[in-house]
Amino acid sequence: MRLIHFNRFLLKVSSAAITIYILIVFSYKPVMAANIAAFGDSITEGIGSTTGGYPAKLAVSLNLNSKGTHVVDNHGEAGEATAWGNGRIHSVLESKSYQYILILEGTNDIYFGLSLESTRYYLEEMINKAKNLYGVSPLIATLTPDSRQTSPANKKNIETTYNPLIAQIASEQEVPLVDLHEAVARDWGVLSDDQLHPNDAGYQVVADTWFPPLKSLIEEEENKNDEEEEDENEEEEDENEEEEDENEHSGGSSGGCFIDTVLINLDNVIR
Repeated sequence: MRLIHFNRFLLKVSSAAITIYILIVFSYKPVMAANIAAFGDSITEGIGSTTGGYPAKLAVSLNLNSKGTHVVDNHGEAGEATAWGNGRIHSVLESKSYQYILILEGTNDIYFGLSLESTRYYLEEMINKAKNLYGVSPLIATLTPDSRQTSPANKKNIETTYNPLIAQIASEQEVPLVDLHEAVARDWGVLSDDQLHPNDAGYQVVADTWFPPLKSLIEEEENKNDEEEEDENEEEEDENEEEEDENEHSGGSSGGCFIDTVLINLDNVIR
């Protein structure tokens, strides 16, 4: 009889060990590592910077202040207008599995004779392609100042034309708006050396302005993934418990019968 109790004890211990192992394995939650495409013209490329512009600075901030190892690739193209960006976005989003794209385009459109309606069309197309063709979450930014007095730069009127347009697009398309103009305009004389491109200090402000909404999106996605994993784990645990109950009833009783038989045979031999 002692062997029967011992056998049942071992069965319970092994079942408990399996349960603990399952809980440890399924409670492990990998940290999200986001791939981010910084997309735009010379201000994304980093003209005026000695350290690669805002993408490199943004990557540092993300990796110091959020979970995971995040990559911010610089896909800036100096001199680009939205029409060319709309064509180029395909190759960028097909080059890697990106989760987010940061769109900063439009300041060069006036030089190519593009109307505001054309700018609207191309920006909306970029957003739609990112979301619907590639499953990438876009963020869009207002344009930084152009305080040069040369023509046609002095005709841009960024504050009253392009930026209100971009804000409207963000609202209609339901994508986060990052107000870079508001972040740098007051100190633009210090944050830009050529009145068009930020300098290193200016690019740091740009990176710091992209950071909060991007970090928030990454955390929201992580929380969503965690909730889905928890639901899956609960289902897995329920299934394992059912299997353990079946094993305990079927395997445990057959083991006891085997031991009883052995004891009876031994008793006959001793007699």
